[in-house]
Amino acid sequence: MRIGVAGCGRMGAPMLRALRAAGLEAKGYDIRPPEEFGDLTSVMTDDPDAFADGLTHLISVVRDTDQTDDVLFRANLANAPNLSTLIISSTLSPRYVKALPDRLPRGLTLI
Repeated sequence: MRIGVAGCGRMGAPMLRALRAAGLEAKGYDIRPPEEFGDLTSVMTDDPDAFADGLTHLISVVRDTDQTDDVLFRANLANAPNLSTLIISSTLSPRYVKALPDRLPRGLTLI
């Protein structure tokens, strides 16, 4: 199991730190370069393909629907080969979230 946190800003970075402190294998993805994350640099990437490798659970903590679409569909993380669970932690429109399962691969659990 490898957990990924996409969007490591004010909320995502502390979530990633807490997951790692709990002993879980967790990595972060952000559009900013890994060097900007200080103590998290070694577990951060701005490369969606590297982030998707081995990813089983994705926690999305990006800002809005446009960034959610960027992460899931333009960076193609919704199709990561081993992804089984997607947890949306962003504040998004209920209409967007209700329509999301129709856009996701079959068998992917959305929370």
